[in-house]
This record gives sequence, C-alpha cells and structure tokens, in this order.
Amino acid sequence: MDAPSTTTPSTRPGSRGFRVGLGVVSVLCLLTALPAVSAYAGLDPDDSRVGLREAVAFHYPLLIVHVATSTLALLALPLQFWPALRRSGAHRVIGRVGLFAGVLPGAVSGLGVALLSTSGPGRVFLQAFG
Repeated sequence: MDAPSTTTPSTRPGSRGFRVGLGVVSVLCLLTALPAVSAYAGLDPDDSRVGLREAVAFHYPLLIVHVATSTLALLALPLQFWPALRRSGAHRVIGRVGLFAGVLPGAVSGLGVALLSTSGPGRVFLQAFG
C-alpha cells in the first residue's frame, strides 16, 4: 500500500493553485529586485537609498555587492520551483548558483551594510565599538 501524499491536490506541481502561487512569488521577487537595481544601476553614491558613511571607503561598494547578489538570489531561486526545471539538471545548478552566488554573499554583505548604517542598530554598534 502506498503512503498517502503529504501535499494536497491544489499544491501539487502542475496544479492550477501551484502555478498561481509560483506566479505570485515570481512577480513579488521581480517587484522587489527591480527598484533596488534601478536605484543603484548608475553606481552613483549620491543616489543611495542608504545613509553612507563617507569615512568608510568600502561602504558603498559593499552596498553594491549586497544589491547585486541579493538580486541574483531573488531572480534565481523562484526558478527552483518550476516543474520543468526540477526534472532537468538545471534545478541543481540554479540552486547552487542561487545559494553560493546570491544568498550567502548577499547575507554577508547585508550584515556589513547594516553595521555601517547611519541609522538603526548599526549606528549604536559603531558608537559603542567604533
């Protein structure tokens, strides 16, 4: 006797509910990534949406790394759920690229940007230790 499936019929890959959910997630990822990329595409520190510390020369380059790698993660990782890609070898490659070129460097650079921020907990940290 086969074990019962843990997914409901509406969330199985290929079902209408799954396709709608995947479409919503993909659109949300695009809507999150595109404004960030457009704000930093000119590579002009004056256009930064984050208060930059001018005394720290690597703050803006670190922010650019964060935006670029996080955008890569936002664009690559929804592809992981596309059924056609899951059946091919592309699923594994996209997952590794998304993790090692997107999520991990995006998180590490984001932590650096946050600690150097001119507002919030990063400001308190730098006042106490910097």
